[in-house]
Amino acid sequence: MSTDPENFKNLKGVEENNIEGVYKYTIGNETDYNEAVKSLNKIKKVIPGAFIIAIKNGKKITVKDALLEIKSYKTQ
Repeated sequence: MSTDPENFKNLKGVEENNIEGVYKYTIGNETDYNEAVKSLNKIKKVIPGAFIIAIKNGKKITVKDALLEIKSYKTQ
């Protein structure tokens, strides 16, 4: 599917990601969880089923693992 805004209720910045053989369409690339939640709340007004995912090296990881990794990185 094309990532044109018309295909995503006029949301801009949609990216197509092939994660482990499955196409995921994402908006945003936040490294701060609070910013991700703010973005999610705005997107959910247009796409109610939206949710946060974490991707590392092209593979989906749990949000919990991503948060632990960010916390570990910040304390180094």
